[in-house]
Amino acid sequence: MILQNKGNIQEILSHGESKYCSVSADTMRRLLKMMETQETFNLFVYGSLMRNSRKGNTYLGGADFIGDFVLPGYALYDLDYYPGIVEDENEKVKGELYSVTQEMLDAIDVYEGEGSLYRRLKVLVHDEENNEKETFTYVYNRSVSGKRKIDFCFQPWFEGITDYMKNFVWYACYGSNLDRERF
Repeated sequence: MILQNKGNIQEILSHGESKYCSVSADTMRRLLKMMETQETFNLFVYGSLMRNSRKGNTYLGGADFIGDFVLPGYALYDLDYYPGIVEDENEKVKGELYSVTQEMLDAIDVYEGEGSLYRRLKVLVHDEENNEKETFTYVYNRSVSGKRKIDFCFQPWFEGITDYMKNFVWYACYGSNLDRERF
């Protein structure tokens, strides 16, 4: 066993080989108890913290991925270099759910500008089978006036989504315009 310092918590790692360290039995019991009782929290992410993002790998690399979930009652906006969600009872947001430690949550609070740029709130999300989970998420704390709302069909958000959407040609047709020969 090897003792490795990780913040204020000692983590005990077993590498399948015999290694010795001098730790009292009482200290070992306290360390094991701390490891067993470390509280975790659910966190719903919808943008730059998702799996395929560099920031997601940085901040959620050691988190447990729970699955893909949907957050009803919120709309997703493209804020140029990152996304934000705001309350909107007629919309919903695609994202991912993770189980994170308090230490991870504290680091993400700093990254998200919790209290100024975003507020961390408790919300309810559901998966494809409509299983509901209570979770934290970060809600944008400023105006989205003039920003582009990202429709559910274009989610999840990624950097450049606005430019991507501009490349679509929207064609409305009726009657004889539906005839394939006209194309």
